[in-house]
Amino acid sequence: MRRQKSSATETTIVGIDLSLNGTGICSDALQSEGSEGGKCLFTITAGFLFREITFKSVTPRHEKWAKIRGVIRQATSAPDTVVIIEGYAFGGQGNNVICGAEIGGIVRMDLFTRDVPFVEVPPSTLKKFVSGKGNIKKNLMLKEVYRVWNMNLDSDNLADAFGLMKIGQVLLKRETATKAQRESLKKVEWESVVKNMR
Repeated sequence: MRRQKSSATETTIVGIDLSLNGTGICSDALQSEGSEGGKCLFTITAGFLFREITFKSVTPRHEKWAKIRGVIRQATSAPDTVVIIEGYAFGGQGNNVICGAEIGGIVRMDLFTRDVPFVEVPPSTLKKFVSGKGNIKKNLMLKEVYRVWNMNLDSDNLADAFGLMKIGQVLLKRETATKAQRESLKKVEWESVVKNMR
């Protein structure tokens, strides 16, 4: 069954900072319908929905895959959702590269088969959009998100997810951006996603 087209103003934007060790999700949806054992899957901060998924190091990879995919399915279950997902980081080494490719492929294929449109944003583009610099350390994103949007978060995964969601708001013309922010998004391929939503 194909999803209904919607206007950009009705669209829920979900930012996903994807990692097998710590995935951050941020949505501008007004409410959360997802629950797990009677407990809400998301927390609400300043009108946005957040969820961080972390695991013990001994958790088998297949359990991590299933959990991450399940929570993302809940976050993207509305028919008028677009996902802004951080692209692959090519600077990783060893097992981190393999694990990133595995979960990245699983989530992207799941979004595709469910007809959830998604836009990939390279890590350096996200950093430049938030901080003005494409090479800042991941742990500094928390400070930059607070500086730019006065959003106090407790995890760099959530800060990245929030930045991705903000990129979605700018791309869908729901929020204004500085000249530097607009410049940082020039190479993001998103027009076809927006065109298909109108």
